[in-house]
Amino acid sequence: MTNLKLHLLPPSPNNVKVLIALAYKGIDFDAVLINPGDPSNRDSIIADTGQCLTPAINHNGVKLFDSSAILRYLDCNFPGPRLYAEDRAAHKEIEGWESYHRNQLGPHLGGAFGMFFSGETDDTRVAQINQGLNDATAKLEEALEGKDWLVGDTMTAADITVASFLGYSCLNDEEAAQSKVWQWMQQRFDLGANRENCRAHAHRVMKHLPQFSSFGWTF
Repeated sequence: MTNLKLHLLPPSPNNVKVLIALAYKGIDFDAVLINPGDPSNRDSIIADTGQCLTPAINHNGVKLFDSSAILRYLDCNFPGPRLYAEDRAAHKEIEGWESYHRNQLGPHLGGAFGMFFSGETDDTRVAQINQGLNDATAKLEEALEGKDWLVGDTMTAADITVASFLGYSCLNDEEAAQSKVWQWMQQRFDLGANRENCRAHAHRVMKHLPQFSSFGWTF
């Protein structure tokens, strides 16, 4: 039993973001899963954190939700590799990539998830999402030229945040096998031509993600 409890619903990208950060910093935690067979049942997370959204943590009575807020909390309160920078300019650069993921990548992947949960595939919409992702990642492809990481020489919250969303459009077979949602995504979404830097970056980050099966996740 650890003193950090994490409520999560894999394979949501915001949940993936926190899981990668925890693994990267070497932080032990107890996972409390939302039942994929009954995702509307949020009684346990409401009882523990007072709200219904995942991911959420309870750390020695400190209750927090929102994945970006959780990453900042982990960086302030636990040792291990830094997710954010002490230098103001580098920190602002990391925040710039967080904004990029939210405004440039997030809407496309939100449309992909919406299609999955609707139970219907619209080929025209799939093509639009793929084109949108290719357009949106031109900046990312250029920024990664000759580099492994977006800010500095090590993985930061910039990399984790971007790859947790972008990874859904460039899953390899091993990654996709973790979830039916990811298998569905792999069959439909791709970054398109000239995005080799983006794909390599996503896989570098995603290798830190624990196997969902280690939490008893089977969806």
